[in-house]
Amino acid sequence: MQIDKFFKNLCYVGLMLLFLSCFLEWYSVKIITSSGEMVVKWNYNLFSGWTSPLSDSFNELNRPTVLLFPLIINVILVVLIFFSGYIVAFTNLEKITPQTNKMLYGYGIMALPMLLVYYFWIFPWDLKDLYYPTMMVTNMETGLNTIYTIGLGNILAIISFPLIFAYSSFYFVTTYKFEKKENTSETIVQELIHNSQEQLDLDRLIAKEELKFKFHHKQKG
Repeated sequence: MQIDKFFKNLCYVGLMLLFLSCFLEWYSVKIITSSGEMVVKWNYNLFSGWTSPLSDSFNELNRPTVLLFPLIINVILVVLIFFSGYIVAFTNLEKITPQTNKMLYGYGIMALPMLLVYYFWIFPWDLKDLYYPTMMVTNMETGLNTIYTIGLGNILAIISFPLIFAYSSFYFVTTYKFEKKENTSETIVQELIHNSQEQLDLDRLIAKEELKFKFHHKQKG
């Protein structure tokens, strides 16, 4: 159980880092001149999308058109963070009972790291006109340098993944084994009851046959 407590504490840290990452930058695009002056800057946030501290026309013209994550997916991410936090805080693997909805919690806590895999897959391999994790592209005609960089939010999410996955997988495997064992036990009990009922019916059948035999024997006598 010390191992359980250790992974649970890691999961707490991972959930807090992941929740914090939702409000930080996940990606940034900057354009600087050869003299080092920044003329374009755009930051991507999961909920606010692309935002910029600059407001001139050249900055607006170079606004990224990439739409990375639908809002509903981000809402689901936050819901799963809180649901996983509830599972970690208020459910105890030592006190699992038949009345506990074990697999709901098991699948629920595993859904979060699986959703994170989707996020991590989108950024590296499905970005259009962007680069991962960081790159500088120089336009030889204009002399402008475009810098693509992942933000602190993305970095925190990457750090949080192994922390969350460790306890989530441990919790899921434990509940799954308990559920399987419980179902096996219930199956055995049901089979025993069924067999005993069949045996009882067989005894009745034998008793009836014996009565018939004795009745016919008396008639012949």
